[in-house]
Amino acid sequence: MPNTVTPPARTIEANHRIANELAQLAALLKRQIDAAARGPESLSRESVVNTLRLHHGRLLGISRLHHAISREPDADDVDLTEVLASLLREFEASGVFERRLSLNSTLAPQCRVDAAQASAVTLAFSEIVTNAMKYAHPTGLPVEMTVIATAAADGTVALIIADDGVGFPENFVEARDAGVGLKLVRALMENVGGRLAMSSSELGLRFDIELRRSRDRRRNDDARPVGFQVSHAQSPGSAA
Repeated sequence: MPNTVTPPARTIEANHRIANELAQLAALLKRQIDAAARGPESLSRESVVNTLRLHHGRLLGISRLHHAISREPDADDVDLTEVLASLLREFEASGVFERRLSLNSTLAPQCRVDAAQASAVTLAFSEIVTNAMKYAHPTGLPVEMTVIATAAADGTVALIIADDGVGFPENFVEARDAGVGLKLVRALMENVGGRLAMSSSELGLRFDIELRRSRDRRRNDDARPVGFQVSHAQSPGSAA
């Protein structure tokens, strides 16, 4: 009988996660294919380009996450700073948004999160950036985005993603007006135990995300429940 080598549990988990991410991407593509099949006979160039940009960003996120996991095969978490820094470089180098996107980042070292949380953040980031490119500046001006990541002593990772656009429309109500992209961002964060708040003003739209590793949450059972808030009072950053 030939000798068989069982891959490390971490490798098995990583492969399983990547397979799940690709399956999720395939499902999203299928949904958009079905929507296009029910829609008009022709689509605008802008609509097609935006869809391709979105999936390009999702694939970049999957790639960067897999790279981060493979670099630390024995770790049970991921350095979100490394994933985000790599993803930001890929976004800028790809030129997929031409010269309309400017990214500014301040990423503290060792922002450790669960692999599932890092996966959710990469997908959410792609949604937020793509939506900002569509809605932040309706006149087509360049979009400036700010990304800040910090880690607290208790293990809480705080992430800010903001743009310099026009913010939400007046009288925006999340439950009534949120589009598919915002709903997906909310669901992604809730599914991994994250907290999400959005604030909109004339300076733009800002996403505040808080994440704690599952082991840190177990140490502190009184962690606040997941919340989703929309404010029209302060902060930078736009998306829909």
